[in-house]
Amino acid sequence: MKRLLFSIAVLLATSTFMLAQQRVGSAIGLRFGSPTSISAKHFFNDEAAIELMAGFRPYLARDYSYSFLGAAYQHHMPLDFGDSDLAGLHWYLGAGGTFQFWKYQDEFFFGNLRGRGDFASSTIRIAGYAGLQYALDEAPIEFTIDWSPSFTLGTTPFNNFRVGFYTLGVRYILN
Repeated sequence: MKRLLFSIAVLLATSTFMLAQQRVGSAIGLRFGSPTSISAKHFFNDEAAIELMAGFRPYLARDYSYSFLGAAYQHHMPLDFGDSDLAGLHWYLGAGGTFQFWKYQDEFFFGNLRGRGDFASSTIRIAGYAGLQYALDEAPIEFTIDWSPSFTLGTTPFNNFRVGFYTLGVRYILN
């Protein structure tokens, strides 16, 4: 029992130390928005990070969906307001790309005028990122909110330039 209590105390002391250093390391979580995805982020130093994403977006009212795999480089910079409560707040800029896999019925977008039936396509999306990230001091959790304008290469049912992809992320900091 003493060994178990000692192990728990060491784990808590180590995790408290790591919380102060949590900007450098890895985190996993979810990005909610357009589209919802699983996310993994790794910091190489205090400023440079890469984020890997995989997601799926169904449109329940129509037979239309897409899934994707992507990666983005993000450059993080602290926001200093002179307030220790906001010490974990950073803003970031970045760029990346995704492979998207589309599936939809022709009649949904074209009124079945072309008689093609179901349609599927693969595209590449090039995106920029601008966002805020806040890491909690008392728990290994970080929150992000970002805006991601993009340009899609390939055939999609929409305009290839998209201004509004917004996401809210929640991640667990691993180390």
